[in-house]
Amino acid sequence: MNVETIEKRTNRSVSGGEDITEGEKLLYELAAQVQDGEVIVEFRTGEKESTFHLAEGSLAGNGCPVYAIEYRSADEDEEEGASSVRRVPANGENSTIVNVSYADSADSVKRWRKKIGLLVLHLPADYDDARRVFMDWNRHLSEHARVIIYHGEQPELIRLLEDCLGNLGDFTTELRTGTLAVIRVDECTHHWIINSREIGVCRLCGRVRNFKKIMKEANSAGMRQRRAATSSRKKKKAASSN
Repeated sequence: MNVETIEKRTNRSVSGGEDITEGEKLLYELAAQVQDGEVIVEFRTGEKESTFHLAEGSLAGNGCPVYAIEYRSADEDEEEGASSVRRVPANGENSTIVNVSYADSADSVKRWRKKIGLLVLHLPADYDDARRVFMDWNRHLSEHARVIIYHGEQPELIRLLEDCLGNLGDFTTELRTGTLAVIRVDECTHHWIINSREIGVCRLCGRVRNFKKIMKEANSAGMRQRRAATSSRKKKKAASSN
């Protein structure tokens, strides 16, 4: 990964007490709570202000590395005056805390090995694209991770949030502020009480799931996968016969 060196700034700093938004304060606070040994990942499209607040919050907490996956070409020029945050250990030497990758989400996630304690997503407005990015990174979340989704009021992202919080989802809502939605991994070990209509209620946390709908959706997904596999085999067979 390329390294973006970030200098502490004198304006709009959370720790400095300047006038900031609730969303910026939230980024700072949640980044500060990420546990030692975990990392912060932000999928962004050029926005650097949010990265600054994540890095500043991390420095106030456990100093967890911040990885910004930026969706743009690697040879695109850096903007003038890009802000950055440096970590300054006791010996006075500077070490970087923010790492920026210019590969896209799908390419970056293939090589990913670290546990993510905080995932920040500036998602595309298209539902399928947004869901693909979310599912790419979902499997790398720690058991108590949080996910911040920007522009959660947009219809396609509302639909994605409903997926995360619904029958097949493993997340619960933590809070909403402005255009930000914060969800977290559901930590409950569910004990389901299922009625005759196949509606289950967890006796520990009260979460409700429609198991009949879950089976229907799972069967539908399996059928789509089988159709895709069949189509792929036919294409390979046709290509080999030519």
